[in-house]
Amino acid sequence: MIENIITNYVRVVEGQDRANLPVAGVVKSPTSTQVVSAIEAKAPDEVETPIRWGNDNLFFSEALYNPDDWYGDDGAVISYTTWLVQRQMTPAKADSAFVPLEGLDGVNFRRGDAAEYQTAFFYARIPLQNTVVRVEAPVMTVRDAASRKRIQRKVLGEIAATRSIPFAIDAADEAATISRENRQRLRRELQHATSVRTYNELRGYNDLNNQE
Repeated sequence: MIENIITNYVRVVEGQDRANLPVAGVVKSPTSTQVVSAIEAKAPDEVETPIRWGNDNLFFSEALYNPDDWYGDDGAVISYTTWLVQRQMTPAKADSAFVPLEGLDGVNFRRGDAAEYQTAFFYARIPLQNTVVRVEAPVMTVRDAASRKRIQRKVLGEIAATRSIPFAIDAADEAATISRENRQRLRRELQHATSVRTYNELRGYNDLNNQE
């Protein structure tokens, strides 16, 4: 199932790239520490460590703050960063960092290797809100400066028009919202569900009680 999910994602990205169509995602509540960790590692003699920001979102919230966001002759101003690339990722409790999608059995890349499917991203601060979003795109779709500018201008243009997240993201959130009726039904199902095996049984902890 996991291979099918990843393969489907890879084929969608490849198809969009062949058709010269953009692929972009907007993360509304990013909590990664990729940038903060990189600054701490690469500039230990130039910055005070540990850096006082707990994650990248807090760091860019302060770095992108602009007084004209709230007042000024030019009105609300969108602040944003340049494009960055996430070359490795380190999930919680992982032993080491790795390249996303690299070394997966059963997944065939048709447009280069796993490096082409890494995530490129930039941060943008939404005007009149204390909100920073992370805009992501596969590296293969933003290899040249023209593509990077095109995707960035498209997303920033929609942020400017809505004074919020792009319309497509807002519409997706609305479509994904669980109705009150479905929440109540799910709650009833969980309340009346009976466990077949307990967590301790699954982890083998109960066996310890029988050992001397």
